[in-house]
Amino acid sequence: MKNAILCLLASAAVTLSLAFRVAPAPVAPASSVSAAAARPAPPTGGESEGPIRQHADAFRDSLFYGFYSQELGVALDHEADKSLIETVTRWLGAPYRSGGSTERGTDCSGFVMRAYQQAYRITLVHSSGGLFQRTARVKRTEMREGDLVFFRRSKRSPIYHVGIYLRDGKFVHSQSHKGVMVSSLHEGYWGRNYCGAGRVALPPGVAARQNEG
Repeated sequence: MKNAILCLLASAAVTLSLAFRVAPAPVAPASSVSAAAARPAPPTGGESEGPIRQHADAFRDSLFYGFYSQELGVALDHEADKSLIETVTRWLGAPYRSGGSTERGTDCSGFVMRAYQQAYRITLVHSSGGLFQRTARVKRTEMREGDLVFFRRSKRSPIYHVGIYLRDGKFVHSQSHKGVMVSSLHEGYWGRNYCGAGRVALPPGVAARQNEG
């Protein structure tokens, strides 16, 4: 009796295993395999990388010039010298100190000297009158960012103040009792005392970079 039951159980187990066996996955036809192999691989960035990078660079430039235009209060385009713009912006708010040339305190010529050191790695004299003598005169209509603007109280009085020109008549300078700030040549005081602009002779590599924008 026991053997008969065991035989029945074994037979049922075999039947169930046959009923739930999973059929093997069908093999794809040869034509489908060859078509998939012939399908071109997605691009890896070879041809499209250039335009994508150009768009990304243009977007970063737009953010850069937009930010610094707001900081300096002057409209900057993509030809403005980035190194100079970044440098003078870092100095905004530095307090005035006669004879100083650090961000803890600086006078007008000290600011110009340090800004040129940081932006162009060249050393200028720490004197507004000395800077006037060592720069080439530039017409007011031909000024560009980085040129120096000079001031004196009368035609016979010495140069007493200097700043760095930006655009649209605006310049950045260290003003006594106020520190490094942006002012305008269109303002009455600066307009009356403006006496000319000068251009610093930059090293060839720096000048080429500046001309390229």
